[in-house]
Amino acid sequence: MDYKKELQEIIDQIGSAKNRLADVTEAMDLEGREVDPLDEALDALDDAIDIMEDLLEEEEQG
Repeated sequence: MDYKKELQEIIDQIGSAKNRLADVTEAMDLEGREVDPLDEALDALDDAIDIMEDLLEEEEQG
């Protein structure tokens, strides 16, 4: 199985979801709604992407 390809596809999907969530978060914020939990979710998605990208880099070097 090509793990690098699979991980890259997952990273792309999470990136897309993160962008959609950012749009929703911004719209809710403009309406004055509470968005702190969504901001935390966005941070978690960023962390997940970083972890997978680091793993990809290790696979390419190793």
